[in-house]
Amino acid sequence: MKHKHLLIISGRDTSLKYISHLPIKITMVQTFSRVTSFQKSLCSNMILVDDIKQSEREILLELRKIHEIDQFDAVISFLEFYLEFATKISRDLNILGNNIESVQICNDKYLMRQKLDQLGIPNIKYQKVTTIEDIVKFCKNNKYPCILKPKNGYGSIGVYKINSSNDLEKAFVWSKHSSDELIIEEFIEGDEYSIEGWMNEKGNHEILAITKKITSSEPYFIELGHTQPTNLSFIIENKIRNYTNKFYKGINNKIGPTHTEIKVLENNDVRFIEAHTRYGGDRIWELLLVTQGISIQNLVISSLFSFDITKYNPIAKYATILFLFSDKERNIVIEKTNEIISEPNLIAYELPRYTEVSKLEKSDDRFGYVICKGETEAKSLENAMKILRRIENSTREV
Repeated sequence: MKHKHLLIISGRDTSLKYISHLPIKITMVQTFSRVTSFQKSLCSNMILVDDIKQSEREILLELRKIHEIDQFDAVISFLEFYLEFATKISRDLNILGNNIESVQICNDKYLMRQKLDQLGIPNIKYQKVTTIEDIVKFCKNNKYPCILKPKNGYGSIGVYKINSSNDLEKAFVWSKHSSDELIIEEFIEGDEYSIEGWMNEKGNHEILAITKKITSSEPYFIELGHTQPTNLSFIIENKIRNYTNKFYKGINNKIGPTHTEIKVLENNDVRFIEAHTRYGGDRIWELLLVTQGISIQNLVISSLFSFDITKYNPIAKYATILFLFSDKERNIVIEKTNEIISEPNLIAYELPRYTEVSKLEKSDDRFGYVICKGETEAKSLENAMKILRRIENSTREV
């Protein structure tokens, strides 16, 4: 029997690890800086370029040649930067892939907010802005505080909370440095969660897990950790399910994982923060594997080709990931690492012994992580905090 031919646009080794045993042939478009020996060993074809976005035309021409000889059956990307390119390839080669409009809506925070309005999903006040005068007008009409961020941003880059008129210039410079296209939104208080989901084999949106977020304080709100699963009331979970299902159906999302960031307000109302046609970053996919026994990569690819989904054994009821970060730029050494990694509740980690660290201003400034298990949501967080404190006590500046 002829193997199905899957085209993957970039990705990490984890994009391939959990599908390596499937009866498929893989062609991968990858950058020279990201390619690994593992990827080369697994893929039948590799198209390597310096910059995928700058090489889209040349890549497409090469893919057409391969397609004429050995037709692709589907195309997918798990990285935000290349989701739209994957949909263009799907349309050009007439193969299974996601819908370009759904990707564009999720990649653009202003379009996402407009779609929420169109679908009748509870929303917050928002506006596209280009000047400080636009920001001043919005803040006057809607009162402080407000959140300013790039319209097409990611990884907390360019996000700034405006508490008063004193913050306007600094916020504008900070956000504008990341992008010329900005969106301002009313700031809402509430606990933040992410919803891990996927478009199942019937084309319906399905929730796999709800994750509690831990973020830094204002003005940047950088994600410092996640706990999964989290315990919410039936009423709140039902609202989350109804809103997310309505949204992804409303944008005609076809295949792949979803990652939706929401806030739960004091009165138990739910509001969207962001929506994505990819799985969650920050190794949330690993929490899903640990607590649910689900590989999102395997789930999505297996369903595309109607294969049996691989089942993994969950190893914890609850799991928490916490990231390492610094409040200033410095060179550090982490000592006693062998003792730290022998902790019984530690599942996974990235713990550099010596590294140069930056002051925490964006997600990329984090420099390591620990994942810990626990019998309860609180216990998994407590275990991770305990190890984080041990790391802090074993860290010295050099």
